[in-house]
Order: sequence, then C-alpha cells, then structure tokens
Amino acid sequence: MVSHVLLGFAALVVYIGWALLRPIRRCPRCHGTRIQGGRHPRPCKRCKGQGRTKRLAATMIHRFFWSVVDEINRDPARDQPKRHVERTPE
Repeated sequence: MVSHVLLGFAALVVYIGWALLRPIRRCPRCHGTRIQGGRHPRPCKRCKGQGRTKRLAATMIHRFFWSVVDEINRDPARDQPKRHVERTPE
C-alpha cells in the first residue's frame, strides 16, 4: 500500500518536472498540423492555428508561482483601508 502511494507521488513529481521543462505540447485537436481537416480545412480552434498548446500542469504551476511571488512582495500598508479624516472648516 505504501509503495503504491510513493509510486503515485513519484509519478506526480516526474509529471510536474516534465511540465516545467516542456510546458508546451502539440495540439491534441489538430495534432500540430495547425488546420482542422475535413471538407473545408480551416485553422484549428483550440490552438488558433499555432499547432501548440500549454500543458495543464504548466499553467497551474505558473499561476501558483506568481501568486506566491505577489504575496511575498505585497505591501501590508496597501491592504489596510484608508481612514477618512474629517476636516473642520476654518
């Protein structure tokens, strides 16, 4: 049982490493040909005619990384609401 959990964790680590090294993959819809075949060939809708798409894990890692960086660099003084000071007319 423990070996299956470790094997699954190792597979997850390998997949994340693979997504970091190769974040872009061939489009699964057009298979990298950039056009959808058929009677009337047209640019692929999924990759918009590029033939490549991002891996799901690469997008998730990218968003997580930048959210952590933003949280580290956040200025705590900006998060507090500004207090309104009433001025008396002179």
